[in-house]
Amino acid sequence: MTRSRQPDAGGWRIRGGLAEVAIAGTFVAAVVGPLAAAVALALAVAAPVPAVAEPAAPTAPAVRGVVDELSRDALQGRGLGSPGLDLARDRVRDWMSAAGLAPGAGDAQWLQSFPGPGGEPLANVVGVLKGSGPEWIVIGAHYDGLGLGAPGSEFDGQVHPGADDNASGVAALLRIGAALAAATDLERSIYLVAFSAEESGTLGSRFFVDHPPRDLGQLVAMLNLDTVGGLENEQLIIFGTGTALEFPSVLRGVNHAFRFELALNPEGAGASDHVPFFARGVPVLHFFTGAKAGYHRPGDVPELVNVVGVERIADFVAEVALYLAVEAEPLTFQPTGAERLTRPTSGGSPRRVSFGSIPDFSRDSGGILLSGVMPGGGASAAGLESGDLIVRIDDVEIDNIYDFQGVLAEHDPGDTLVVHYLRGEESRVAHVVLTERK
Repeated sequence: MTRSRQPDAGGWRIRGGLAEVAIAGTFVAAVVGPLAAAVALALAVAAPVPAVAEPAAPTAPAVRGVVDELSRDALQGRGLGSPGLDLARDRVRDWMSAAGLAPGAGDAQWLQSFPGPGGEPLANVVGVLKGSGPEWIVIGAHYDGLGLGAPGSEFDGQVHPGADDNASGVAALLRIGAALAAATDLERSIYLVAFSAEESGTLGSRFFVDHPPRDLGQLVAMLNLDTVGGLENEQLIIFGTGTALEFPSVLRGVNHAFRFELALNPEGAGASDHVPFFARGVPVLHFFTGAKAGYHRPGDVPELVNVVGVERIADFVAEVALYLAVEAEPLTFQPTGAERLTRPTSGGSPRRVSFGSIPDFSRDSGGILLSGVMPGGGASAAGLESGDLIVRIDDVEIDNIYDFQGVLAEHDPGDTLVVHYLRGEESRVAHVVLTERK
């Protein structure tokens, strides 16, 4: 890999087969052409041995194969402490090895073991591509799921396949790993981590930041892939874009070749594996395509995953990671949204209630726009519909998702909320009875 550091007003240009992005007045080769070619080579499911005497490219399964494998009934939704979760862990470890990664958990180990909330043995799967310097980057995706649903829930005993959430993220992670394994001259090491127990309160990522394989003070950034299988209308939602001063320019520069409709949310708080890193002062990005109708339900099946979308998002994130791995300048951390951080309970999320809606996560202010409501949930029973805009709950003005989550965190199942919303230009009021969050 080469870099050209010539000042320019900004933008992209092609030179010698490389796509170069100007960020902060500096051109950096993003290797769009060669990296895309490496992806195609590295991710062939069964490529023939080349006739010429050249090293074979690393191999890893295609996105469709990963999503189908992790979502199959035999894995029973990859629930906490289940045999299916152990099977998924072992498959991910084997896939990382096939992709050309080295064990990254320390002492040449793939697994970073930790106890679950009930003492059950759990493990993060950690691979690494080593760079020449002391600084490092983390790219992560959780591989656990909701298993057979929560006892007493509407879908108790039914397999929650977790195809979008988050077999799609694991598939993207492996594609990124295989592509970056073909890169050379990395200045920063890249750790690719499949986290366990995200659905139980980001336990795996919390353990990782408490027991990092390297000095956490040298960690440059964390990129999180959680629920990336629902790309629609080219919209890619990215949280945390304000946690480093340079992130918006980096993302827009890389996007010049991809043409996504980027929905940039500056805040680093949230409910996924990037949050423990953000709480330690690490710049973070969470890549997301929105919660679809099957989210956290038995309907989250592989047939609904946009495989081409996952591939393109993976290639986009690989370009971002590659830029961060070769660019010597540090990122400027900004604690955007830190005031919204909450401390999870030992067993999982601090929120105990469900409103029964699917917010439009691409909207970062101006109220909560509903992209859907859950059948049988409180919002549906109160008459709320997709397209309604929530602007106030009780006496609290609702500007963004964090205001919304803050209100819910203060209530119990059975409480009734007075919800003020807009349907088109008409102001309306609904009374929503909260249900238990399963």
